[in-house]
Amino acid sequence: MTVLAGSLSQLFNMSMSLGIFPEDWKIARVANIYKDGSEDETSNYRPLSVLTVISRLFEKLVYDQFYGYLNMNKLFSQKSSFRLLHSVLTCLLKCTNDWYLNLENSEYTAVTLLIKTGF
Repeated sequence: MTVLAGSLSQLFNMSMSLGIFPEDWKIARVANIYKDGSEDETSNYRPLSVLTVISRLFEKLVYDQFYGYLNMNKLFSQKSSFRLLHSVLTCLLKCTNDWYLNLENSEYTAVTLLIKTGF
């Protein structure tokens, strides 16, 4: 693996600096996975795309670096449900709590809160 690391690193860095994602990395093998019901109906299957190992590795490295950068520089919204240990539910609880506190303190009306938060 150490032998490949240098070459892959160069390849990934070049791809990022040029802003080009090679076409060969976009090719996937698609398998139909049976869900439920009659095996004769195509709607009872879901497609599963299997990408190349290099494509998945590149995707994971970019994700880790980008996520780390956003997290380190506190660029995630406090209401973001995309952060580790956060979900849509925690996002909704935070929004609801903020709205309640703002309404309780008479800082906003319900209508201005909805407009301000984009709902």
